[in-house]
Amino acid sequence: MSRVIYETDLESIHLDEDSLSELFTLLQTDSVTEVTIKLHANKFTYEYDTVGEIIEDSTLPGFIQSFELVVVADDNRLKLTSDDDENQIKLRISGEQEWAREQRRTVEEFFEKRGDRVRTLAQKWLVWAVAGLLTGGVLLLDRLGFSMLFRLTDNNIVVVAFGSLLVAGVVKSAVDYLHPYALIRLTNRRLHPYVSKAFRWLTIVAGLLTIVFTGSQVL
Repeated sequence: MSRVIYETDLESIHLDEDSLSELFTLLQTDSVTEVTIKLHANKFTYEYDTVGEIIEDSTLPGFIQSFELVVVADDNRLKLTSDDDENQIKLRISGEQEWAREQRRTVEEFFEKRGDRVRTLAQKWLVWAVAGLLTGGVLLLDRLGFSMLFRLTDNNIVVVAFGSLLVAGVVKSAVDYLHPYALIRLTNRRLHPYVSKAFRWLTIVAGLLTIVFTGSQVL
């Protein structure tokens, strides 16, 4: 039978212990000869053979953003990896065509069921959406007669657009930080300080907005 290689990007997902166990069970078919789970955190790489080992390991942090799951079945191989720097989850399958198609269907159906589509769309379009809304909002206010508020001219519209992109980039970084694209959340661990981090990023965004609008008035 012919052999194939299949590669794709998957939707954003946050896995708790139950959903991680579910995924592990779905992939561990009768033909599987080896399963390895690697978790990357705080410059350490933790390697496990079962989800049970992960749950029992009290030394792990409560949140893991970078991980790797490898399934081997004779000459067939499936690799699922998350990269917290690139904010993506990649699936790579190589092996006999029938096996590869079955594994692809299993993984993609699981991610369709458990994945976060809003976060996936945000990864692709958030920067341009925020920048467009900010720039469009300022231009609309100018059209409605609030030009004295912003002192818009043809020369500083570029400044507004650049400032909007800058703010949008910060918003995107805040979303990546507060709501990671990929995450394994272990229960009975300390809660992630989302609230304090949110206030910190709101302060940064507010400061940038002040700089942008003050700059547009000066120009």
